[in-house]
Amino acid sequence: ASALLALVWVGAALLLIDGALGLWALTFGGAKTGNFWFDVVRNVLAIITGFLILISPILGALVTVWFFVYLVAFQAISTDLYLPALPAIGADLSAGVEEVQLTLSLFLVGFGTAQLLWGPVSDRIGRRPPLLLGTALYVLASLACMAAPTIEALIGGRLAQAVAACSGVVLGRAVVRDLYPPAEAARILAYLGTAMALAPILGPVLGGWLTLAFGWRSTFAALALFGALAFAGVLLAVPETNRAKDPEAVRPAVLVRNYAGLLADRLYLTRVAVAALGYAGIFSFISGTPHVLI
Repeated sequence: ASALLALVWVGAALLLIDGALGLWALTFGGAKTGNFWFDVVRNVLAIITGFLILISPILGALVTVWFFVYLVAFQAISTDLYLPALPAIGADLSAGVEEVQLTLSLFLVGFGTAQLLWGPVSDRIGRRPPLLLGTALYVLASLACMAAPTIEALIGGRLAQAVAACSGVVLGRAVVRDLYPPAEAARILAYLGTAMALAPILGPVLGGWLTLAFGWRSTFAALALFGALAFAGVLLAVPETNRAKDPEAVRPAVLVRNYAGLLADRLYLTRVAVAALGYAGIFSFISGTPHVLI
């Protein structure tokens, strides 16, 4: 058994190295061929597969605060990583500034709407199945964005990506509340704010480097990798934490009653308004800045 395990690890290491060398050759080895993006995806998948096999023995230890930070970072990294590529997207897909900005604004629409879906569904069937579905969908949507031939296809891919990204943000917090008592959960949820602070710093830097080195489509390849690692972490390391599933959670009457209660709470509405206005200013700035500064 030990010899077989060693052979598996050696094979995984060789697969990872082969993918890395293939990606390096595609980047610096000369002119692009007609199969360029197919080869990029193949090598990225080889790297992901080899990496996941190599780290599989320690994935069980990843159910920590930092993995929850990783899940909560889905929204921030999905918006910030590709921002430096906006002008390149417009040039490559022959799209105007307003059309390119729709890839961000409709992402926010999809993300906000999906919060109404993931929470009740996870209360009904548990946290783990929606997390697996959401992270898998995120990978597929990111690959669709990477391969988008038109701006319309990219906008559609971004909308699907937003719905998927919302699962990590909503359910990551829900898992924390399931696992920890209120006082401890509040402390850990405060840590999760680091994801929102780090992503706007690191995302544009990494996205700018990727865009310069590989083109705008590479930013979505990186997001696909981000999603694949999240899927593997959930699959191998996150147990089901919802021990009190609610069979009534997705009933329309129950949903309407719950949302009506929130809308009647003035304190809740005040806090939502403050957050909404703040985010409106932030996203107005970041959606227009790349077209001015880059």
